[in-house]
Amino acid sequence: MTVLDAYPFDQGVGSNSGQVRWQKVGKLWSANGVVPQAVTGLAGELSSSFATGNITVQPGGVVINGTYGELANVTNVPAASNGLLVARLDNANYQLVVAFNAGASTPVQNPTTWELPLASLSGTTLTDQRSFANPRTAFPNPPGGAAVSTYTDSTGRVYCSKNGSAWLPATQVLKSKVYRNAAWTQTSGATVPFDVASWDPYQLSNGTTFTAPIAGDYLFSFQVGVANQPAQYWLVGQVRRGGAAVRNYTGWNAGTTPGNCYVQGSDQVQLAAGDGCDIYVTILGGNLPGITGFVATYVDWRYLSPQ
Repeated sequence: MTVLDAYPFDQGVGSNSGQVRWQKVGKLWSANGVVPQAVTGLAGELSSSFATGNITVQPGGVVINGTYGELANVTNVPAASNGLLVARLDNANYQLVVAFNAGASTPVQNPTTWELPLASLSGTTLTDQRSFANPRTAFPNPPGGAAVSTYTDSTGRVYCSKNGSAWLPATQVLKSKVYRNAAWTQTSGATVPFDVASWDPYQLSNGTTFTAPIAGDYLFSFQVGVANQPAQYWLVGQVRRGGAAVRNYTGWNAGTTPGNCYVQGSDQVQLAAGDGCDIYVTILGGNLPGITGFVATYVDWRYLSPQ
């Protein structure tokens, strides 16, 4: 059993509930649950894993019946049989702990002891049972699956969950950066075939088209490079929505011999949910070898805010 730094209590270390502590917990009035990482700033959200008689619990914050506690470091909780991993508010002993309730299938919930399930253990299978809390208003539990799910709180802030992840601000989730890595030929009057995800863990592009999962203002930035562009020829790039241009940009080989040429652009656009956007390039000079690499031919998309 590991004791958390928890408050308020009438006795013990939690009785020192001064201004800083009360301000912190005052921002978290909500339904019982694990507090999102974006709020606590800790390294995790009390997720857990099982191996050889122990459940390893990652750092995180939790609020139970108005009492807030934090687990600052990874801890191991002994678990030799089936049961529940819980965050337990123990009012009789003035503490909030992470513990294993051996043999239990339902949590203890009474005025003296209130348990919030974190995971259930059956044999060697550990199943996530966390429910999440949120500042000012309680989030619904993140759904599973690959679809992007959204939630707007009472202040108008938009949060997202993808693949069942914890809720995070939409600006952290709805983003995409892809580039062209394999050798390619840019056909005059065609979409750019991006093929590699760069730094984004939430890949929202199918190779050519970015599809907006929710309505809002989006920021884009792109560049396309071609080799052997004839001298005194234009390279035209369009950002298209649903096949229609919403922004036009041009590149120009001002030299006297064929050479590398780039077209680039960046701006904000308003997109509706389901709008598909691509980069369309026209070469006034024929089909040319495309320049590859994440610094040469790429596109970034990022959600900014509701419309």
